[in-house]
Amino acid sequence: MLAKTSRPRLSAVYQRSRLFDQLDMAWRKHSVTLAHGPPGAGKTTLVSSYIEFRNRPCLWYQVDSGDEDVATFFHYFGSAAKEHLPVDATPLPDFDPGTAADLVRFSRQYFRKFYAGLKSPLVVVLDNYQELADASPLHTVVQVACEEIPEGYHIVIASREACPPPIASARFRQALTVIGADDLVLTHEETCGIAELQGMKQPSPATTLALHARSAGWMMGLMLMLERADGIRNDSDLSLSLGDDQGESVFDYFGVEVFKKLDTTCHDLLLQSALLPKMTIPRVTQLTGTPKAGELLRELLRRNHFITRHAGKEAAYQFHPLFREFLLEQAMARYSKDALELKYCRAAEVLITDGDNEGAIGLLEQAGNWRRLAEVILATASTLKAQGRDATLVAWMEKLPADVIDTDPWLLYWHGSSKAFSDPAASQAILENAYRQFRMMDDLVGMAMSWAGLMGAIFNMYQNLRQMDAWVEEFSERLIGRLELLPHDLQVAVTVAFVIALSFRQPLHPDLLYWRERLRKVLESETRAANRPLLRHHLVTHHILRGQHAEAESVLSMLYYATNLPSAERPPRTPVDYINEAAVALHTGMKERCLRAVHDGLRVAEGTGDRRLDSVFLQLGAAMSLNRGDLGQTDEFLAAFERLAESMPFVDRGAYYAVAAWRKFYAGEPALALHLLGRAVAASEARGAPYYIAVDNLGFGLLLHLCGRKSEALLCLKMGRRLGASIKNALIEYAYQLFSAFIALDTGGKNHALYHLATGMRLGQQHGYMHFFFFPPRVISKLCSIALGAGIETEYVRILIERNELSPDPSWRDAESWPWPIRIYTLGRFSVVKQGTALQFSGKAQKKPLELLKVLIALGGRDVSEARLADALWPDAEGDAASQALATNLFRLRKLIGEQAIRRQENRLTINPTFCWVDCWAFERLSRESPGDSQRCLEKLRKFYQGPFLDGTDDAPWAQSMRERLKARFARLTQNPGNSSGKRS
Repeated sequence: MLAKTSRPRLSAVYQRSRLFDQLDMAWRKHSVTLAHGPPGAGKTTLVSSYIEFRNRPCLWYQVDSGDEDVATFFHYFGSAAKEHLPVDATPLPDFDPGTAADLVRFSRQYFRKFYAGLKSPLVVVLDNYQELADASPLHTVVQVACEEIPEGYHIVIASREACPPPIASARFRQALTVIGADDLVLTHEETCGIAELQGMKQPSPATTLALHARSAGWMMGLMLMLERADGIRNDSDLSLSLGDDQGESVFDYFGVEVFKKLDTTCHDLLLQSALLPKMTIPRVTQLTGTPKAGELLRELLRRNHFITRHAGKEAAYQFHPLFREFLLEQAMARYSKDALELKYCRAAEVLITDGDNEGAIGLLEQAGNWRRLAEVILATASTLKAQGRDATLVAWMEKLPADVIDTDPWLLYWHGSSKAFSDPAASQAILENAYRQFRMMDDLVGMAMSWAGLMGAIFNMYQNLRQMDAWVEEFSERLIGRLELLPHDLQVAVTVAFVIALSFRQPLHPDLLYWRERLRKVLESETRAANRPLLRHHLVTHHILRGQHAEAESVLSMLYYATNLPSAERPPRTPVDYINEAAVALHTGMKERCLRAVHDGLRVAEGTGDRRLDSVFLQLGAAMSLNRGDLGQTDEFLAAFERLAESMPFVDRGAYYAVAAWRKFYAGEPALALHLLGRAVAASEARGAPYYIAVDNLGFGLLLHLCGRKSEALLCLKMGRRLGASIKNALIEYAYQLFSAFIALDTGGKNHALYHLATGMRLGQQHGYMHFFFFPPRVISKLCSIALGAGIETEYVRILIERNELSPDPSWRDAESWPWPIRIYTLGRFSVVKQGTALQFSGKAQKKPLELLKVLIALGGRDVSEARLADALWPDAEGDAASQALATNLFRLRKLIGEQAIRRQENRLTINPTFCWVDCWAFERLSRESPGDSQRCLEKLRKFYQGPFLDGTDDAPWAQSMRERLKARFARLTQNPGNSSGKRS
């Protein structure tokens, strides 16, 4: 549509220097200009002539009612933007109907990329802005464009309205210049200049004064009166108005001064031309059948008769809106209803032949030619869907009578698919109707497309997945045997729908393996990079729902791009890629990897403006943080989700309820915790996915037990297990056994606890399970402690501990066997063991950090003030030299043994007791808790006490107190007169 995005070119335009100066000032001081005034005030002429005379680079955009669908705006604006962006600029993001829920963010990222890609200042003009309805979402887009505009760039809005919605923000930011109706009123000098330019030679002062007075400074009024200059010289009564009862109306002037002065043979040509929203000479020639079309249009342009020309490969013309309205009114008066409808149809066919189906839609509606309108819609529907212009397609469909749509299955299909995001419930109902009609016709492609669409609608609503069962059966009965006859992309859509439906609803369905392997082959052969992330996502989700975490990881490791692409051409990772990685990392207990994928995914989503997956990212991040005991980060994710949910009322909240419930439990609010987790259970049961129903019931059972409601807890656990068994999910059984072991320990059934624990850990080892929702750290820590003590799957348990960064249960006495990340030996030697490997310290730079560690242990290792440490290590330092040295060496020490090993809070240092094991602390704890005459205790004490504390530092005063205390305690315990072992030693 050349005229939509090309600047109108006018002939013989008067330079309004007064207003040009205002626009120059606006360019220097502000980023947004509003030119507003009544019809015919000269807004478009002013802005276009200013750009031409000042030689400003310009992107001109003519707003019309079609832009109510913001996808249409982004489509045409993006096409026009390509002419101004360099070839190597980052492509502007495509608008997808799913992003409409967060239009502000998408628009912000869109215009940031647009402005960043420009190499030189640009004026963006939005003409005819009054065409938008007050509630149009495009106002939001334009407001963001105005807010994001950088210095040196400019937006001009031309409108009949004095304060269109986007202007308020610019006015508040004091970034707005207004050229209003009063400014557009012609001065006497401008009236004289325009009169001379239009051919009035040397008009007398009295004539120009009459022109100016009687036009009241209105540009269109002046142009009309210049058509009857003789009457003005005779001082005729030419009062002007817009529909005013006093005097003649503008339409009367058009009739008398323009229309009637033309040759009568041109009347029909003009009236038919007015049917076209945009005119080209070939279009008008074809429509009217006369070769005079070009001559007439050029003559009207030369005489400035309310027509503008838009340059391009082929010049396009437009009548002034008021003049076109006048011509259409004349056409209605001149032609019969049938004749006019026929002319509308002919005009539509001209546009269709020229490839302008969009322009033809309104003409066919005017003609009431529903059959042809339906044909044009069907011919254009797939293109609109590909451009994300669902709202436009819905608007076109609503032009058709209901009986026309309801009797055509393809119209039903496109109507239903266009509502997939805006109204999924309606979409499902319409697509079901389309499917039934296609089935009666035995239209294989139509049946498959409708089936895949309605399955998508059911899943997108995510409220009652049980509806999928009947449709799975329907396809299996009627279509499965003819699957290979479908086009490839439709086969893929059907495959994806089957994998989703069976994975969520019928994981033991005999055909699921077939469909899964079919999807895997599709993914392996897919060369279109844009399709791969979502295909991979469905396969990853399938394996997670089956409790097959290793298989999910293997899918994740499949290439993100075609193997034949050089690295420079490999596409960037998408938000879906990061969802896949975060989900797999969560289920395999990889905290850092999960949170990194969450943060990277949110960053990429912000960059593209597509925030549909933000809710999933935030719930994944919250779940991972909670299971690691990071309550502060959990709160941040939950708060971000709550803010997002305010603008997305239909977002799934299942995982949110679960995480928020456990967070409330940790905060000491058990009643609220049970309420929230109850909502999660209710939501999953309503949804009808057996895996999630089982997961939520197990979690609810554990929470009930922790809240003291033990009988109810057992019922929920058994229900969860029964569901897990019904779908043969090993992960559910694994969690049930571990939860049951924990409950048995609490109720005194040690043998039962060990049985459940051994069964659960064996399952975990077999399947490589490293994580499960609702595993509070203290629960899994206690179970791991007992498993290590009982020799149950010890290698697997150690990996489980390390992966989940667990600390031993405080009540466990055999903490030495725990796989500590850091072990520090100070009795008879000094050694630091990190992840099972003794660190070698040979460099001089490591000496002082290690001395800091020794002093910290000697002074108790908990809440030791930095001032005390500095005095011990640098007693002779002056000023703040000691504190600076301490900061430097603390940084080096953390680099050596890990950031988590040393905590710093309020100028006090603590050795992290959940990360580090220190032999002298273990010795003291054992000596306090165990009886002195216990043979086993004495053997362990001797094992710990290999010699004096920090032997070899006799001259260090800070070590003396700890050394003497431990030495005396060891001597007292091992030389007890009643202890025969002590006497022998």
